[in-house]
Amino acid sequence: MKRRLPAIIIALLVCWSGSCYADFQEAERAFDKGDYPSALALYRADKTPESFNKLGVLYYNGLGVGRNVSEALHWFRRAADLGSAEAQANLGQLYETGDGVTMDLAEAMKWYGKAAAGGDPDAQHDFDRLRAESEPRRIRWYRRDALLGHVTAQYNLADAYYHGEEVPQDKREAAKWYLKAAEQGNVPAQYMLGLMLLQGDGVQNASAEGVAWLRKAASSGHREAQYQMGRCLLQGIGVRRDSEEAVLWLRKAAAQGEPTAVAALKEVGK
Repeated sequence: MKRRLPAIIIALLVCWSGSCYADFQEAERAFDKGDYPSALALYRADKTPESFNKLGVLYYNGLGVGRNVSEALHWFRRAADLGSAEAQANLGQLYETGDGVTMDLAEAMKWYGKAAAGGDPDAQHDFDRLRAESEPRRIRWYRRDALLGHVTAQYNLADAYYHGEEVPQDKREAAKWYLKAAEQGNVPAQYMLGLMLLQGDGVQNASAEGVAWLRKAASSGHREAQYQMGRCLLQGIGVRRDSEEAVLWLRKAAAQGEPTAVAALKEVGK
């Protein structure tokens, strides 16, 4: 492998000074001394995700055993399934390079993503790199400009993720970029973020916070936000029930031609 696995050999931890009691610690000491057959046996006896990952390292590099990428894959997968971020990253690299497996960049991104979530910064870099390489040019432009703080690009990137346009649908990612745009005053982003929070759509339900964003959008003249404010006030969703204020918002929305607001006003006899 081009980076991660050889680095593991160099960077394996030295065992604590004095006696080592756990099999993993003894295995680390044997590895550090270059006694790979003993390390292999001790890692096998330990049966922890960390040891399973190190077994993968030994098999991949042919240390103390014949080099066997398929066997390495087996151990990396066992460790990865048990939550080892290092093993998850190693799997990602195997799938990215097609080393011992059919090359599958989507599978590589999946494992890099799991490792990144487990706190591996190199895996986060690899995940971001693969995503950037696989994204259509328009999305790359949105992302570049969004990272530079351009509010329209942030909104467009959020919209692409929300609707799954040219990228896999990811509403959490959408909410992240809607928030950045909303904080810069983008009214459609304020509306979308408010609605997502209100409905728990791809994010944790937070009705009061959702209503706060809807109110910002409604106050800027967003007719759908005005309707949603009226509905929330009528039903007491995320805000204290207030039929008088509700009617005011519904009338504002109806005056802009929002059909749902017109229907809501008829229902309340206004």
